[in-house]
Amino acid sequence: MIKVDKISKIYGQGPASFKALDKVSFKLEKGANLAILGKSGSGKSTLMHALAGLDRPTSGSIAINGKDLWSRQQKEIDAYRNQMAGFVFQDFYLQNEETVLENIMVPLEIRGVADRKPKAYAALERLEIKDKARNLTRHLSGGEKQRVCVARAIIGQPEILFADEPTGNLDSKTSEKVEEILFKLNKELGTTLVVVTHNEDLARRFANSIILKDGRIIAHEGKELAA
Repeated sequence: MIKVDKISKIYGQGPASFKALDKVSFKLEKGANLAILGKSGSGKSTLMHALAGLDRPTSGSIAINGKDLWSRQQKEIDAYRNQMAGFVFQDFYLQNEETVLENIMVPLEIRGVADRKPKAYAALERLEIKDKARNLTRHLSGGEKQRVCVARAIIGQPEILFADEPTGNLDSKTSEKVEEILFKLNKELGTTLVVVTHNEDLARRFANSIILKDGRIIAHEGKELAA
């Protein structure tokens, strides 16, 4: 379970400071899915980064499976990111001069996993791009790159998958394919899925959703969500 209790995030100091999150609270059941919506500057990505262990809140707490994330030592936060969380970003963050296979094995290399290739091929097969394993990522289409990102995110079988505008750079047909893959992973593997999006059509497919405005939750919906 994810439990967020009155987290705030302030950037800067004094008159130039900016409150990106303002006492945000909610709970999300394990294995559920959640869409985080809002206009640009509403705090969507800031919230996801706090949940993912990427950006420390100024105040408040985030508990993952009953343990406060940001009260842990840095090495424990790093371990959470490396072992429990998977990430899919809009801008891909792939090494373009390396192969697809090399890119998706990175999380296992960080963990020190020895037998990486079988797991990598299994992830590629799930994403239906096994035939691209030896291709350099710079030669792939946008949709193929996003599938590589998803494969990289799930190779370690994370408990929580975070995706920041995962279809923002894709055409409608490719977006639908990526969406189907994310929901399939959520259903078949029981992976908790948290997606930041401005796409209301995509958000309507989620069982749970929250809408942010000026860093605050102004609406929420879903039986697996309490806000």
